[in-house]
Amino acid sequence: MLFTASIGLREFITIYSYLALNDLQDQIQSKNSGIVNYRLLSYGFFTTNLQTQYWFGLPRSVNFAGLVMDVDRLAYQNVPKDNDRDKRVNFVLATSSRALAMEHSFLERLHLMQNVVLELFMTYTRSLFSVLCSLFSVLCSLFSV
Repeated sequence: MLFTASIGLREFITIYSYLALNDLQDQIQSKNSGIVNYRLLSYGFFTTNLQTQYWFGLPRSVNFAGLVMDVDRLAYQNVPKDNDRDKRVNFVLATSSRALAMEHSFLERLHLMQNVVLELFMTYTRSLFSVLCSLFSVLCSLFSV
């Protein structure tokens, strides 16, 4: 149960951090462009893909097929301070293309970060295991087991 909850939480945090990072970049770009930008309701999902292999209608094995991130709606309302239509069109094109590129690169960066975190966790676990083995051997010698 805890493992399932942590996977769901990790997936929620991933899509939430994508939306937050995208909003932050939009705010910086809107200040530099002289545009008033307001984020509207946006949503998407980040999930895992599983492929089930069936044998005579019964599930035989399940394989991890990958990660999927799909932002269904990324909406905002914006108006240039000088009411210049071309400035607004350029802003929308720039933010939309950046958001789309970031949707693809975000998973790659996340994958690299997870590998680093996993490596740190494995190093910590190995050192913790060696400490526990040493402690166990000391306790065994103390109790003459």
